[in-house]
Amino acid sequence: MVGDLWGPQAIWIGTAIATMGIAFGLWWAVFALIELMRLRRTGGVPFHIGWWSFVFPTAAMAICIGSVGDATGLMPVKVIGAVAAFTLACVWALVATRTMLAVSNHRMHDAA
Repeated sequence: MVGDLWGPQAIWIGTAIATMGIAFGLWWAVFALIELMRLRRTGGVPFHIGWWSFVFPTAAMAICIGSVGDATGLMPVKVIGAVAAFTLACVWALVATRTMLAVSNHRMHDAA
């Protein structure tokens, strides 16, 4: 276990880093939401392989929230972590489904 090897301060250092990950993830989520709303007003966002770039930040934030919830034991943080994990599953499922449909229809576009 990490706490046994590095001492209890390693848990708190990890929690501080995870908290920074949450802050960055929230900043990214606000920026992405604003940008997607702008694009939706101008005709929407057609599917392309770049949609996978939404999965990693969502996963990173869900993992960070779960880590902080485990380290602190706070039930509200654990609930938020569960919601974040569910959101990640939904984002992943949407992008994976759209990717499979695009591949089956031979409609993959270059993201570049």
